[in-house]
Amino acid sequence: MLLGMESGPLDPRALPKVVTGILDLHQTVREWVEKSAKVQEHEHIKQNLAYVDLLFSFALGKLGESTQAKKLLEDVWMSLDTPVSMINESAIIKTEVRKILFMAFKYRIEQAIIGGTHAGPMSPEVTKAREIIAVKSRNEGINNPYKTIVYAIDRMFEVSMVLEPHERIDSSQEYYNRAIKLREVFRELSAMHDAQTLADRIRRLYREGASGEKSTKDEQSWILRHTIPLTLRVSADFAAEMLEYVVEGRPFDWSAEYREWKVSPWRAEGQLLTRSLFVAAHFGYDKIAKKLVTHFADLVHSSKAESRFKLICEGAGQLFRSLQRLGLMDEAKQFLTQLQVKVLEGAKLEKLRKKYAHEPRSWNRVLQTLLSLAAGWMRFGMKDQALPILNEARNNLLNQNGSDLQSLDYTNLATMYVGALAQAPLEVAQAQITELFEAMDPRRISNTFTTAPYYSRLHFVLVEATILSLCRMAYRVDL
Repeated sequence: MLLGMESGPLDPRALPKVVTGILDLHQTVREWVEKSAKVQEHEHIKQNLAYVDLLFSFALGKLGESTQAKKLLEDVWMSLDTPVSMINESAIIKTEVRKILFMAFKYRIEQAIIGGTHAGPMSPEVTKAREIIAVKSRNEGINNPYKTIVYAIDRMFEVSMVLEPHERIDSSQEYYNRAIKLREVFRELSAMHDAQTLADRIRRLYREGASGEKSTKDEQSWILRHTIPLTLRVSADFAAEMLEYVVEGRPFDWSAEYREWKVSPWRAEGQLLTRSLFVAAHFGYDKIAKKLVTHFADLVHSSKAESRFKLICEGAGQLFRSLQRLGLMDEAKQFLTQLQVKVLEGAKLEKLRKKYAHEPRSWNRVLQTLLSLAAGWMRFGMKDQALPILNEARNNLLNQNGSDLQSLDYTNLATMYVGALAQAPLEVAQAQITELFEAMDPRRISNTFTTAPYYSRLHFVLVEATILSLCRMAYRVDL
């Protein structure tokens, strides 16, 4: 099942329109990438053209258009399978990054084409290719090029929901070479594929911690947050066993997370709960899911305003989709009402806009949070409440309102916008997504991260979010 999709078969009424929309949008998105590279005078942005094609290939494969999916995949391979013009360190790094990422996308695309479940670990071939380079990165000195290759690969895995639908990668684990025992242990766990060995190792780790004696509360919290997604590799019974630790584990201790990795306690706990709910939904554990939703609602209520907005933005969408997958629509609607009360606090959109008139970054986070609510309102037919939020976001993205936003903030808003549109009427959603890529200022999303020579992370994130939203529409039955 594609991450975030409702369960069930493709809706035959929606499918032809969705496929047509994807084919039409493909060229529009490519033109946006090319225009961005030209206007910003940043040729590296063009490297995203290959990843645009791979994402559209995945979508077409998932929707049963295997011939067109295979054609796009072949075209990307032909564009990448060219001799390196200059044998230097930079060219070698680029070649290795492209090769392994192509292998990874190819694996997920071929899964989609044959109708396989979009879940589970990456293929052993990709894992082995990455590990060969990782070993070199550890043995070749502090600033060797292999560290850069591993970081660029892991960073893509960290942000891509297509490559990693439920497991989360820590891209800093090799690059910074931190001597942290738990981080080393987690890297070993991620490489395990034998179900029984993995289950035994996680159980022992939870009992004994890194010391091998007795785990501390902060270690147990960390272990649950990082290993819950791995239970999908084992069994439903093992997942239930570990999920019980989550349900019964409050209050959690996140002191180690914050001390070692500067992860805020609210974010660490929010991630644990959303990851746990995804696993519960995957195995159909509705009773556990209800308890997890209650915990998440309690976390929202106990968090300060700024943290609350971020928490809802990062977790509410996945919670809604998990509840939908379990058929818990009454619980989803109740949860939506709770969030509405906590976010709006009785205020109308105009009042909130005025309140944050001189704080564009804060208003951006509030608007992202409102988009999470708007998606839910759309899902329950409450269009009168949702449409003003969608229009406000559209105005901020396409008008001068968005000019004060940093590139990352702008991308986050755009990503939440296309996610909310997945619940809008099909024709409206497709038209507004197309409008976004045609009309947004090509200078708004830049490419300044460490991975800039290999791909533009923010361009990729927005395109992938768009693809997942369009695919999700093909599973709806309420068009």
